Amino acid sequence: MEVIDNEMENGSMSEKTVIEEPLVNKGSQSDATVNGNSAFSNRSEERESSPNTDLSTVQKNGGMPLWVDMLTIVGVLIGSSFIGLFVKMIVEKTANATPEFGTFVAYLLQFGITIGFALWQRKKRGDQGPLLRFSLKRANPTLVLWGVILLMLISVVLEPLLSLFPQTYLDMLKDTAGSGGWAVLTLVIVAPIVEEVLFRGIVQETVTRQYGAWRGLLVASAIFGIIHFIPQQVINAFFAGLVLGYIYLKTGSLIPVIMIHAINNAIAYIGMAMFDEQGVFYLHDVIANPFWYWLVYAICVVIFIIAAVCVVLQIRKINAENSPTTK
Repeated sequence: MEVIDNEMENGSMSEKTVIEEPLVNKGSQSDATVNGNSAFSNRSEERESSPNTDLSTVQKNGGMPLWVDMLTIVGVLIGSSFIGLFVKMIVEKTANATPEFGTFVAYLLQFGITIGFALWQRKKRGDQGPLLRFSLKRANPTLVLWGVILLMLISVVLEPLLSLFPQTYLDMLKDTAGSGGWAVLTLVIVAPIVEEVLFRGIVQETVTRQYGAWRGLLVASAIFGIIHFIPQQVINAFFAGLVLGYIYLKTGSLIPVIMIHAINNAIAYIGMAMFDEQGVFYLHDVIANPFWYWLVYAICVVIFIIAAVCVVLQIRKINAENSPTTK
C-alpha cells in the first residue's frame, strides 16, 4: 500500500487539495475559506455559536443530506427498479428484443431516474457542492491498478464466508446478467458509470461534506452493498465500496473509481463465462490442493490487513487535517 500513498502524495495534486476541495467536514470552522461561498460562511458562523446544530438547522442552511434524503434515494432506486422491470417486459414482448437488451434498458431507466432525482433533491436542498467530479488528471494508472488488485484480494479473503451461501444465488446472478454484447455493455460500461456517479459522486460526496469522511464512506458502501440483493454480492459489494470510496476520497474524481469498477466487472464477466459451466465459483475451485490454496489465501489476508491499516490511517489523517483544531 505504500505505492498507493506515494503515488497520491507525489502525483498531480497534493493531499491538501484533495481534502479541501471535495470534502468539507461538518465541524469545519473555515467553510467560507474552503468554498469561497457566503452561504457556507453563514453556516460556519452558526455552527460556531451552536455546536449542537441539529439536522433541521442543516437543512435550513442548504445542507444535504438529511438521513431522510438517503432513505428517499434508496426508495426511489427500488421503486424505479420495478419501473425498469415493467419496461423490460414490454420491450421484450413488443420489440422481440433479447433479455440482455431488456436488462440494458431497465438498468439505464432505473439509475437514470434515481440519479436525476438525487441531483434535483440536492439542488432543492440548496447544496453548495459541485454537481459531479470528473478529472482525468487524477486517474493515476498505478492507483487504478492497486484498486483492481485490492478488489480481487477482497473476493479471495471473503471466500470462506461467501461459500456458506447457496450456489443458486450465483446461478440467478448469471441468468440475470446474460451474455453477449448487451450484457457486456451493461456490466462493463453502463454499470460502473451510473453506480459510481450515484454512490460515490452523489451519496458519499454529500454525506462526507456534512458528516465527515467515515460516515460518507460507510453510508455509501452500505447502500451500494444492499442494492445488489444477492447475499454474496451484498457482502462483497460493501467491502468493494469501501475501497472505491477511499480512492474517491483521496482523488476527488469519479474517473479512477469508474475505471477500477469497469475492470473488476470485466474480470468477473470473463471468469463467469469461462468457469461457471464447470461449477467454478471460487479460488478453492481452481486450486484443488489444500496446502497451496491456504498458502495463497494467507498471503492475500496479510496484504489485505496491511491495506486496511493504511486506509484507516489515511482516513484518520484526512479527518484530522479537516478538523477545526487544525485549521
